[in-house]
Amino acid sequence: GKRASGEARRVGLLLYDLFSSWLWVYPLLGRKAQSAKECLLDFSGPHQYLFGFYSDNAPELIKAAKELSLCRSHSVPRRSTSNTDAEYTIRRVTRFTRAALARAGLTADWWPMAITYVCFLYNTHIFDGDSAWNRRHGKGHFKDLYPSCPRPPFGVLVYFMPKDTHKFGTSTIPGVVVGVTMNAGGLWGHAYECIALDDFKNFLD
Repeated sequence: GKRASGEARRVGLLLYDLFSSWLWVYPLLGRKAQSAKECLLDFSGPHQYLFGFYSDNAPELIKAAKELSLCRSHSVPRRSTSNTDAEYTIRRVTRFTRAALARAGLTADWWPMAITYVCFLYNTHIFDGDSAWNRRHGKGHFKDLYPSCPRPPFGVLVYFMPKDTHKFGTSTIPGVVVGVTMNAGGLWGHAYECIALDDFKNFLD
């Protein structure tokens, strides 16, 4: 959304790992092969290798796969048996994102921030005794690795320490959680992204 990010994100590229069930959505300005290529590299990270991926026949994905020397499997248009996993995942992420925006009282303009945060919550959630986080990284669940770091809901009011705090100023200020810092390969950046409450109100005006 333009209000939330300063520049309108028009589309989202959803990437999903069949082995770990890890997923991530990359909000993009448009359908460009270079952007798709950068997303695939970020998704795999520096310590993992993509052997191939399954997609529709979008030209930018075909070009990105060719430039990365990936073996790309084809989906069949309008044939649900070949697209069931992808379609279900897209519907699920979309539904969760709508719920997160509604709970936070925010408009659809904020979808780029909401949808990536929803992916983080999904990847770190434990389903039937296991989590995508553990399957992806193989080091345990997020909540066990970082017991002092709760996973706050998107748009929740918190008190946080801004980066440019004056040494004589207030150490914490009220703000709203709008994201999480992630590094390539799905590695956590050990920080949540917040907007100061005063700035947040300006976005809503």
